[in-house]
Amino acid sequence: MFSARIQTTADRLSAFVARSPRTSAVVALCAVIAAAAFVHLVLALFHQQSGAWILRDLFKGLLPVGVDSWNVMMAALDWVDTHPNADGSLYTHLFFNEQQKFQYAPTSLLPLDALRLMGLDLSPHLFNSLNRLVLIASSLGLGLLCWVLPGRLTAGPLDADARRARLLMTAAAPVAALLFFPLIYGYHIGQLQVVINALGLKLAAGQTPENLVSIQETEFSTSAQIALNLEAAQAAQPGWQTYVELASRWAAVAGAALVLLVFWRMLKRERR
Repeated sequence: MFSARIQTTADRLSAFVARSPRTSAVVALCAVIAAAAFVHLVLALFHQQSGAWILRDLFKGLLPVGVDSWNVMMAALDWVDTHPNADGSLYTHLFFNEQQKFQYAPTSLLPLDALRLMGLDLSPHLFNSLNRLVLIASSLGLGLLCWVLPGRLTAGPLDADARRARLLMTAAAPVAALLFFPLIYGYHIGQLQVVINALGLKLAAGQTPENLVSIQETEFSTSAQIALNLEAAQAAQPGWQTYVELASRWAAVAGAALVLLVFWRMLKRERR
């Protein structure tokens, strides 16, 4: 009976995207988004780290209490206040001497100073409130981008298939943004990265992203040390708890695969 329901759902979706290649592609993308949402839900049910908890609090209007960026930025602003004649030792004092993870450019302190000049009391609560607005604006902005781009990239008016695909993408894009765990987790722990993501990256003429961003691997732990840490963690954890964690992860993967199976059967039927 369960198989019959899957087949019925696949038949309805197949009829919806019949002779509509762009809509078919967007529906397949929606399947991936649905699978990601299912993974979040299953992990939450098994009390694992999941974006479902973050989104629940977001929709309930509850602010996070994370201060990953805010405390160090306020400490940096206090240092600048007490050192009006900057001598270039901001990072030496905060990062190396005080062991505070201030890793941003000094210009990142200008918005904080502007908020202070406006008479606002600088606090993690204020910053997390602004971060929430930025998060929501970023997700809605992604939907707006999906609405605008097809018209900009296509010569002439859009056909019915393109208009339907654009509508689906506009609705799905904000959901995809809110399911992107690095973004919502940055919001959850109170990180400036949410604002940086919203600002984006503007390249000068002839410039490539590689000119601005580079990655260098640094070995923090040797393989022997990692093995010792794993053995210690396994020894401290009861065996049944390990099996529960493994089962919860595989259950999320299996559930996501089931969601994708429905759409795979839909596409297979469409090819026939």
